[in-house]
Amino acid sequence: MRKYFTLEEANRLLPMLRIELTALQRLKREMEQNLARRRALLAAGDSAGFGDLILQLEWEIERAALEARVHLANISRTGVELKDPDIGLVDFPAWKDGVEVFLCWRMDEEKVSHWHGKDAGYMGRMPIED
Repeated sequence: MRKYFTLEEANRLLPMLRIELTALQRLKREMEQNLARRRALLAAGDSAGFGDLILQLEWEIERAALEARVHLANISRTGVELKDPDIGLVDFPAWKDGVEVFLCWRMDEEKVSHWHGKDAGYMGRMPIED
């Protein structure tokens, strides 16, 4: 069953969402850096003696991926829809004048201050009128 949010409920979740999104962004950077290092070591070839380091990097990549899944699950359990973890874009299902909409928030915004229709997406965001 889908959860629907009031503006107040959405804003109360922001501190937790900021923590989860910050962790996801950090883990993504870690994985990208370790994947790049692994690719470079693999390109150097087996004879270079990097086998242990490659295994360590693979372990770090897998650990970060597992940790990221925990943060994704934490976000998912709230009922919000994560649209873009890179910019911290989240939609909160809501009702506006009897129509299903999304309250829309970006991590760099102080509070939830925009909404959009179900089919409009981020580009169709409109400010919430007080």
